[in-house]
Amino acid sequence: MRKYIGNRRKRTKKTKKVTYTAAIRDGACFLLTFTVLLITVLSVRTCTRENGATPQPDITLTFNSVYKITVHNHETNTTHVVPLDEYIFHVVAAEMPASYDTEALKAQAVAARTYAFSKSASLFGDNAKQCSPGHFDICTDSSCCQSWKSISQLKERWGKDYNLYAKKVYDAVLSTDGLIITYDNKPINAMYHASSGGRTMNAEDVYGGSPVPYLRSVESPGEESYSGYSDTVKFTHSEAAKLINENFGQRLTKNTVRDSFGVLSTDDNGYVYKVRVGDKRVTGRDIRHAFSLKSSNFTIKMTAKYVIIDVRGYGHGVGMSQSGAAAMAANGSRYDDILTHYYTGIQIKSIGSLL
Repeated sequence: MRKYIGNRRKRTKKTKKVTYTAAIRDGACFLLTFTVLLITVLSVRTCTRENGATPQPDITLTFNSVYKITVHNHETNTTHVVPLDEYIFHVVAAEMPASYDTEALKAQAVAARTYAFSKSASLFGDNAKQCSPGHFDICTDSSCCQSWKSISQLKERWGKDYNLYAKKVYDAVLSTDGLIITYDNKPINAMYHASSGGRTMNAEDVYGGSPVPYLRSVESPGEESYSGYSDTVKFTHSEAAKLINENFGQRLTKNTVRDSFGVLSTDDNGYVYKVRVGDKRVTGRDIRHAFSLKSSNFTIKMTAKYVIIDVRGYGHGVGMSQSGAAAMAANGSRYDDILTHYYTGIQIKSIGSLL
């Protein structure tokens, strides 16, 4: 009996030991789980503090413009009829940095709307210069019409600042709703570019033809602090000779390019009129495209090994300078002041007044 009782006591002790061990194990698991949860909560709170406020839902953009335009998306190969200002929102967001002053964004919106109006058959009738007559008014290919970016592309561009910049551009577009630039009661060819290098160009000096009264050369101060104002590119003598030969039908070599390539004439601001390439005379615009330069405002310098081209400005230089518009806005100019500065003798009118 004692032996039985003794064995029973031993089993009881063993059971208690097992129960005690299990309790420790369960307690440890609970403690580990609690610790992991606590670390997770603290990590989330820390990330929230470091990254700012809790992410907000995307801003709602509503466009109720009575005017419509047919837009072809060249990336998706789809065509849609959309409110005019919805299209303008995507253009302004693509064409001008959203960090620019609001008045500059407004000026860009009016210029972009003017361009779009002149393309729209439903708005401008038989006088419209459609991108694809009978199919669509305008496309999203910047090499053909105006730059355009989708919402997903803008989110990628702006990141965490998407709501801030989307609201800023949206307000600029809607606050100028229906306004376009006119000359002699007709929409103008509202050309614009990133940076003029200090002074814009006369249209005929870039594209030839007769002078355009509202596309005259004007001063564009304050551009120096903006991206794209200046650039320097260099080519070996062999590289320069190859580009000249391919584009202008010459037979230059690395040994002859130094004495066969140079600027012949410029305007007062440095835009190049004529350049010598072998036995030919070509325009500064020709050289810009052949050498993929940012503008035709450049100088050419030869060294023992390289052809060095210093460039000022970005774009064709005609019409409104976007960085110049930003500089004017930063100094207190309104959007209409900016537009009347860059487009000589124009009036800003509502689309309804022309229909």
